[in-house]
Amino acid sequence: METPKVVGQKRSSLYFNKIDVYADRVEIKGLFLPKKIIMLEDIISWYEINKNLKAVGVIMQELTIKTAKTKYAIRSLNWSNYPEMRDSIVAGRMRDTEKEKKIYNSFF
Repeated sequence: METPKVVGQKRSSLYFNKIDVYADRVEIKGLFLPKKIIMLEDIISWYEINKNLKAVGVIMQELTIKTAKTKYAIRSLNWSNYPEMRDSIVAGRMRDTEKEKKIYNSFF
């Protein structure tokens, strides 16, 4: 059995998703969701935005990874080792700065 390079560490036991980052893929599992596998070689681009949750006074980051068929968002609010997971997933992949600017400009 292969050991993950990075295992997502949940901030709350009430959050039921699980993320494992391997050398070649990301596996996302949820209590009510089927297992989703994203091959790292299939990631076309990624972008990260900051979100200000004024109601609770928290700023979180949201990483969105895109493939030809799907996209998936990972929020720093749910994972205590978010920076480590992000760095493992996006290493060597193209950042979509145009998308980040477009999203930022739509809010301000």
